[in-house]
Amino acid sequence: METIGKFLRTEREKHNLLLRQAAAKLDLDQAILSKIERNSRSATAAQLSKFINLYNLNPEQLQVLWLSEKVYELLKEDPLANLVLEKVSNKLKADKMKKHY
Repeated sequence: METIGKFLRTEREKHNLLLRQAAAKLDLDQAILSKIERNSRSATAAQLSKFINLYNLNPEQLQVLWLSEKVYELLKEDPLANLVLEKVSNKLKADKMKKHY
């Protein structure tokens, strides 16, 4: 699974930006951007918007990657993780069905 940090680093490199250049354009400290790209720090929702704008990214793709990593970090050590995800998936499907009626 590709991490959000690796994805963002690849995008920065595609745009031929050095870490310090991207950090300046994103209005982030260079050390923070480095940590985000190394996955030792999670980007905030506000920072996601900046990445989307700077790299001209698909917002849905980036948000799905971001949220999936948050969920993974929350559940990765839990032996019931798969059951929890199944339950959540069922609830989301049920909510979607309710909204269509």
